[in-house]
Amino acid sequence: MSLPYWKTYECVKLLGAVTETGETFITEVADTFNSEITIRFLQALQVKFGRYIHVILDNASYFASNKVTEFVENSAIKVTYLPTGSPDMNPVEECWRQLKHMLGNQYVTTIEELRQAVWPAIDEISTPIFYDYLCP
Repeated sequence: MSLPYWKTYECVKLLGAVTETGETFITEVADTFNSEITIRFLQALQVKFGRYIHVILDNASYFASNKVTEFVENSAIKVTYLPTGSPDMNPVEECWRQLKHMLGNQYVTTIEELRQAVWPAIDEISTPIFYDYLCP
């Protein structure tokens, strides 16, 4: 997710995950989303949640690239991809919706002000119930 700063093309770029127990992992990304960033994100998830993880991703090109597929094949990570055009099946999208709602009426004058507003707002997110997305 990218939260744009209204005066420029700068933005705060975030990647996040929600576990079946309601834990979240959200990190800021300095570069554009690409396969290298995805691999580092998956490695960070392993550090946070354990070597053997099952990750459900959407079909964004940076998640489904050949480099990511090769990395996953040589790791203890299992990946399942959501069908294209199905954000309603992705619980992290609810986190992004809440974050946009919380920050939507704030006026910031610099990218640093936006960045400083993001992290307290993330702490206020109500984690969605994971299984409600997969088993409605």
